[in-house]
Amino acid sequence: MKKRSFISRIVIVTFFVSTFCTKLSANEYALIVNTKNAYTASSDNMKREARLLFLKEKNNWPNGKKAQPLGSDPSSKEYAYFIDNILNMSTADLAQHWLKKKQISGNTPPREYKSNRILLKLVAKYEGGFAIINLKDAEVLPDGTRVLFNF
Repeated sequence: MKKRSFISRIVIVTFFVSTFCTKLSANEYALIVNTKNAYTASSDNMKREARLLFLKEKNNWPNGKKAQPLGSDPSSKEYAYFIDNILNMSTADLAQHWLKKKQISGNTPPREYKSNRILLKLVAKYEGGFAIINLKDAEVLPDGTRVLFNF
């Protein structure tokens, strides 16, 4: 029964995101990290690393910190843009990815938070934490967070 509800949840989220979210212009969104995470690289390498960590293909940042991906509201425009432009996947591909991960390793998608405010607090708390935010919704980044890259 749990497997069925997990699959149903993924299908519903996939449908909602693909149906109601539209692309916006670049650089409105950012991937933020904890300031204690000193990882830096070229833009392409940062995006590749974020993709691997978000999809739980890797567990640690290149500097050794344990990665803690935090999920945005799946109905948000920034999340849809991240899926399309950073993960380079469709929502259906992402749902399939998580189904395979759950079956093979027991890994599940990052926990979703509907509030940028909560995401910002959690990223500031966890050294390996990272999240996708809409910069327009985050008036000021709190202490303990920094933008890793904009997209």
